[in-house]
Amino acid sequence: MPNPIKAFFDRKKAEAKFKMAGPGQKLGDAHQAAAARQQQQEVAAAAAAARGAAASGSRQQPPSAANRQAAEAAMAR
Repeated sequence: MPNPIKAFFDRKKAEAKFKMAGPGQKLGDAHQAAAARQQQQEVAAAAAAARGAAASGSRQQPPSAANRQAAEAAMAR
């Protein structure tokens, strides 16, 4: 008689693999999944670089007198 606990964890492992594979993916086709992940990472990196380039154009203003005073009070605590 198979161990019910072992069977439970085997089912959970299989479910986790299906969730990791995503919709329309085959479990045994790791090469395509790795290529898709790499492509997603490249797209995300390009988007982050574009946002960083747009944000670097604006300069940060120095803190106002009230902000400096609040910071000094916080540091004194």
